[in-house]
Amino acid sequence: AEFGIPGRDLAFAPEGREIYERPPHVFAIADAAYRSMKRYGRDSCIVISGESGAGKTETSKIIMRYLAAITNQQQQKEIESSRKSDCGQLRYNWLVLPVLSRVVRQQRGERNFHVFYNLLRGFDDGHLRELGLTKDPSNYYYLNQGDCLQVSSINDAQDFKEVQRSFKAISGFQDAEIDELWSVIAGILHLGNLTFADSDNSTGHCHVVDKETLRCAAKCLSVTTDQLQNALTSQVVAARGDVVAKAHDVNAALYTRDALAKLFIELVLKQEQEEYEREGIKWSIIEYFNNKVFLKELDKNLQSHKHYSSRGLKQSDKSIKFDEFRVTHYAGDVTYSVNGFMDKNRDTLFQDLKRLLFNSKSGLLHSLFPDGSKSVTEVNRRPPTAGYLFKNSMLTLVAQLASKEPHYIRCIKPNEEKSSTIFDLERVEHQVRYLGLLENVRVRRAGFVYRCGYDRFINRYKLLCPDTWPNPRGGTPRDNCARILKYIGMHDDCVYGKTK
Repeated sequence: AEFGIPGRDLAFAPEGREIYERPPHVFAIADAAYRSMKRYGRDSCIVISGESGAGKTETSKIIMRYLAAITNQQQQKEIESSRKSDCGQLRYNWLVLPVLSRVVRQQRGERNFHVFYNLLRGFDDGHLRELGLTKDPSNYYYLNQGDCLQVSSINDAQDFKEVQRSFKAISGFQDAEIDELWSVIAGILHLGNLTFADSDNSTGHCHVVDKETLRCAAKCLSVTTDQLQNALTSQVVAARGDVVAKAHDVNAALYTRDALAKLFIELVLKQEQEEYEREGIKWSIIEYFNNKVFLKELDKNLQSHKHYSSRGLKQSDKSIKFDEFRVTHYAGDVTYSVNGFMDKNRDTLFQDLKRLLFNSKSGLLHSLFPDGSKSVTEVNRRPPTAGYLFKNSMLTLVAQLASKEPHYIRCIKPNEEKSSTIFDLERVEHQVRYLGLLENVRVRRAGFVYRCGYDRFINRYKLLCPDTWPNPRGGTPRDNCARILKYIGMHDDCVYGKTK
C-alpha cells in the first residue's frame, strides 16, 4: 500500500454498498462514479480540487488504480470471462490552462514539476554528461528558487524508472522520440541558467554572458548557438513591408527566456436546491454565497468599475502599496501586485522563437511549433491572452460538468512541511472556507441524504414488504414505495417527490 492507502485486497470493500453507507473514502467516490455509469448509462466525472501540494495528483492515481482493479475483478466474476471482457481507455481530450509559471518561478517550499528532478536523479552520469547536466538540482535556477529540492515522500530516481516504463508501454513512443523529449527538458534547465548583460556600446542591446550554458541549451534544442542567441536577444518584426531587427534589453531578454521555458460551488449547491424544486418537495432555502455577480463585474471594462469613483470618495487604504490592489473574496482578502500584469497576460512567444524551434533538427520541437512556418511579413491576428484562455477553459469545464454525473473530492493540505504527522488547524480552516465546504455541508444537512427513483427503489427493496413481494399488488410506484417504508417503520422519515 502507498501513503497509507488500503491496497488491492481492501480495494473492493466499498463495492455493493451505497456511498452514504460508509465513511468518506477515495475508493468510495471512484466506486460511486463507476456504479452510476454502469447503472444509468450516463457519463460520470470526478472533480478533484485543492491547492498546490494537497494531493490531487496522488488522488487521481489512486482512483485510476481502483477503477483498473474493480474492472478486472468484474471480469473474474464473469462465467464467460474467456469470451467476454471490457476494454478500458484513458484519454486526454482537453486541457485546462496549466500553471506554466511554475516552470520559471516557484514560491518558497514549492518544487518545480517533478519531471525535472526525475531527470537529474534518474539518468546515469554518462547520460547527464551528454546533456551537459549534473545530478544536483541546486545548480539550476528553475529548480532552486523554492528551496525545496527533495521531498521525503518522493523517490525521484524510482519515479524516473516508472516514467521510462510508461513510455515503453505506449506503443506510439519510439526510443528516438523519448530521447528527444528528455533533451528538450534538459534544454529548459539550461535556458534557466542563462544570464544577460548590457552591451558596452550604450545601444541598449544585450548579450548572453555564459556562452557554455548557451551552447548546451542550443545542443539540447537541436539548433545552433548563434540561432538561439539571436532569438533570445533580438526580435525580427515587419513594418510596412520592411523587415527590421529589434534588439532586446536585459529585461526583455529575461522575459523571452522565461516565455520559452514555460464554479464548483454553484454546481453543487444550486443543483441540490433545483432538484427539490423539480420534485415538488418543500424545504427551507439555504442562502449560500454565489460569486456570479462578482465575476460579472470582473468581466466589465476597467472604467466601468465602481473602484474608480470610490477611491476618490474615501481615504485610501495605507496598507496597500501604489502598485497593488485587493480583492475581497468570500474566503478572505487577496492582495495582487500589478507588476508585469500586461506581459504575463499576453504570455506571448515571439515569432522568432517559434521559427527557431520549427526549424530545429528535433522532430519533436518541429511538430510542436507549426506557427513557425509562417514568414516574417505574414500578418497574423494577435494571439489570445492568458486570461482569455483561462476564462474559456473554465467555461468549457463547467459545460463538461453540467453534462455529466459529477462526484467531488476536496484535497486538504494539513501543513506546509509535507509531513503526515502535523495538523495545522489554522491552515486547514482557511482551505475549508475557500473551498466552500461549509456551504456544502449546510445544504447537505438541510436536505435528504438518499434519493432514489420509485421503480429502482421497488426493485431493490420490495422483498421487505409482503404487499410488494414478489411483485407489487397494484397501485402506483409511489404508493408501493410508501407501503414498503410504512411496513418497516420509516414512513415519517422521508418525503415523496414526483419521480423519486
